[in-house]
Amino acid sequence: MCHPVAPTPNAQVSDKTGVITGKTTPGATVVVKVGNKVIGEAMANEAGNFTIKVPKQAADTKLTLIASKDGKETITTIKVADKTAPKVTSVKASNKTNKIVVKTEKDAIIKLTVGGKTYTKKANKDGEYTFTIKNLKGNAKWRMTVTDTAGNETKKTGKVVDAVAPAKPKVTTKVKSSTKTIKGTAEAGSRVYLYKHSKVIATAKTDKKGNYVLRLPKQKATTTLYVKAKDSSNNYSKGTKIVVAKSK
Repeated sequence: MCHPVAPTPNAQVSDKTGVITGKTTPGATVVVKVGNKVIGEAMANEAGNFTIKVPKQAADTKLTLIASKDGKETITTIKVADKTAPKVTSVKASNKTNKIVVKTEKDAIIKLTVGGKTYTKKANKDGEYTFTIKNLKGNAKWRMTVTDTAGNETKKTGKVVDAVAPAKPKVTTKVKSSTKTIKGTAEAGSRVYLYKHSKVIATAKTDKKGNYVLRLPKQKATTTLYVKAKDSSNNYSKGTKIVVAKSK
């Protein structure tokens, strides 16, 4: 009697495969093993076709398919293909550090686009790479494609965290006890607050050029006030001190 025909899967067996179909000698018993453990078994029909349910296996797992009939057997060895997109565990992007830190699979290729430029780097053995980008802008949009060694891709998008406080507002008005408005400049698009002690007594939004106008309630001479700016990411600037002068 001849050995049975080597059991051959009809399609590539991947880490997503739960059923292996294939062909061998009609009437042969086909067993699938991982190491010495049997994970599936079936008999080929009269046409030599077999269907075996198996638990999904990790990529690169070695599977042994054994076809046996009349005391003879033939073995086929296959490796489970990687068809799972790489996981991107985290992306930390901050304008305070000018860094974008990516954690994913080891040796994955990371293609990052931010600020109109594209950077392509390979993750290290721990699956990490740190992009250092000069003058990284807060709230800048980024997009990323991560490709693993098997060619599977994962796409991600996000924004750079704005962790940098705006500069202290400038005050151009000489504030006196008779002053009704305070003018100055701060980060464009920020909101400016006027404090007396810890209480906000006036607020205004800057225009596109950063100009602001605060309406000032009447104050006594020698009163100390502070002006602070808050950007769209809720970062507060340091305060600009104002001491109210006596009107002449």
